[in-house]
Amino acid sequence: MKCFMKLGQKVLLRALTVTMVVGLVMVFMGGWAFAQEKSVAEKILDIMLKNHEITQAQYNDLLSQAKAEQMAAAQKIAESQKATEAKLVALQPVAKQPTDFRAWWNQSDGLHFTTEDKNFDMHIGGRIQYDVADTEPNTALGKWAAAGGSFSSKGGTSQPTAVGGYGDQLRRVRLDIDGTLYKNIEFIMQPDFAPSYKITTGVLRNTNGVTTSSITNIASITTGAAITFADVWVGVKDIPCIGRIKVGQMYEPLSIEQITSDNWNTFMEKALPVNAFIPGRQAGIETQNTICNDRIGWMVGYFFQQQTAVTWNGVPLDTTGDLFSPHLDAAQVATRLTALPWYENNGEHLLHIGVGYTHEFRSDIVTTATTASSGFFNPGSLDFKSSPEANLFSPLVDTGYFLARGVDIVDPEIAFVYGPFSAQAEYMYVHASDVENYANGNALSRTEPYGSANFYGWYAQDS
Repeated sequence: MKCFMKLGQKVLLRALTVTMVVGLVMVFMGGWAFAQEKSVAEKILDIMLKNHEITQAQYNDLLSQAKAEQMAAAQKIAESQKATEAKLVALQPVAKQPTDFRAWWNQSDGLHFTTEDKNFDMHIGGRIQYDVADTEPNTALGKWAAAGGSFSSKGGTSQPTAVGGYGDQLRRVRLDIDGTLYKNIEFIMQPDFAPSYKITTGVLRNTNGVTTSSITNIASITTGAAITFADVWVGVKDIPCIGRIKVGQMYEPLSIEQITSDNWNTFMEKALPVNAFIPGRQAGIETQNTICNDRIGWMVGYFFQQQTAVTWNGVPLDTTGDLFSPHLDAAQVATRLTALPWYENNGEHLLHIGVGYTHEFRSDIVTTATTASSGFFNPGSLDFKSSPEANLFSPLVDTGYFLARGVDIVDPEIAFVYGPFSAQAEYMYVHASDVENYANGNALSRTEPYGSANFYGWYAQDS
């Protein structure tokens, strides 16, 4: 019995030894596939069997276990390798196509969509500007406005002037959609959803600050055009020797205050002389370019005067509904030359100078009709007016409509930036030639031309 127990313990110890050896061999084998030639574990078992350290039955059992464990380990390692390879494939970047769009956000101007090859880039942004005002006129102006005064003669272009009170207005609710196609074709469309009303709430006050009556041109927020358009044009850039060409509705190349986006102007409204003399957005064609590393630039454009359909001051406007007219009855040619004598740190320090010039082709020719308000036609009528740099209120300066055979505007400008400090100024000189006089509000009884009329204005501002 003792011999049998000793033999059993010896066999068990040898079996454990063989199992450990087989396990170590399998670890060092690293999952190699089962080969036709004998493995190290099999060779060890053969040696033990030959030395009579184990029986044939024990050999067969251990050999079967070793092969099964070896196959299981090999299969586990293969599965692990496949999982690792799958992870590596997943981690590898997917090959992007040149036309794949990438959406990204720029904190300065909004959402962008760009293809990998940069051929297409679209930007979507916008602005919301809300205006609230409370004004107090001086004694003379308050009495004049309370009596229904208007600066325009013969009815003028203004309703009774609102010079005192309070009001609010959604000034601009504008969506910006712009971008480039095939790297060189550029476009912009700016629908504006701010209704074209003047005042949502307002009162007139006397010189003592007491409310006298409601302002007559109060309108609800839904009054006016549901949608208007600011810039809408298509262009081509990087044209050799020419630079850029744009076609559509845009500002004429005149006045740094006018052509600068209202996102970056110092005040919500343009300066008073800019509103009075500088043309607004017109339909036309413009070319621009720069030289000397963008230190010198020029712009030239040809524009068509937007048509109107009202008659004031006895001046015949387009009341026929026909928006076509001879080019030289309502067209403008404008140009602007600019330079940067000093420019540092990507614009942190700069000095800008420039001068703009436009000639407005006009005509005093009108069609025949019975009265000035029933079909006289002249699309080139002029009217210089401006609100007191607050869009809520009626114009305080207004010439009323008049006719002339031509208008020349010269506009030198200067701007200075030094870190957070900036300043700019402009001077505008306007010369209207062969101004026509209309007697008794009747276009057919006009007298001899007045001659020339000169206007000027300037502003300076800093922040």
